[in-house]
Amino acid sequence: MLTGLEFSSQILRISKVERRDSWKFCKSMKLLVVFITTLLAVGGVSMTIFSEVLKSKRIVITRVQGPLSVEDLEAKQLELKNNPDFDPSFNHLFDMSGVTRMEDVSAAVVKRIAQIRIFSPESRRAVVAPDDLTYGYSRMYEVFSKANDSNLAVVRNEEQAMDWLEEVIENNPAG
Repeated sequence: MLTGLEFSSQILRISKVERRDSWKFCKSMKLLVVFITTLLAVGGVSMTIFSEVLKSKRIVITRVQGPLSVEDLEAKQLELKNNPDFDPSFNHLFDMSGVTRMEDVSAAVVKRIAQIRIFSPESRRAVVAPDDLTYGYSRMYEVFSKANDSNLAVVRNEEQAMDWLEEVIENNPAG
């Protein structure tokens, strides 16, 4: 049986055209969300943030499923920074589509988190924030980050995020 991260890595191997046109991709994404939700409910997993480092694609995929707390976010940043496969120059997709609520979040907290740097200034980062609450906080994060980082985009869906990130991935000879 595949783990959730192995499953998501298989999904990302589908080409851009197949992702846009394929019912299989949509079905796979729904299965991934069901798989993660089941893990949370049955396995008693408290961490609701899942990251995968795809070295060959030079990208980190982070997905949130359930409540998003500042404590979990900070723990995930530390875990990712200490991951031996992590490279600060990789691009990052942070998907907030599965956020059910945001805990302990304020403008001051968003500003503090925006100052934490684990990715290099050259890496591109995309935040997927489909609903108004996550979009609003993500835009606030983007504004606080702009002083040090111009390679950040907040978008409404994963297709927009991947299109923006793939502009670099497709033109990167190292990838």
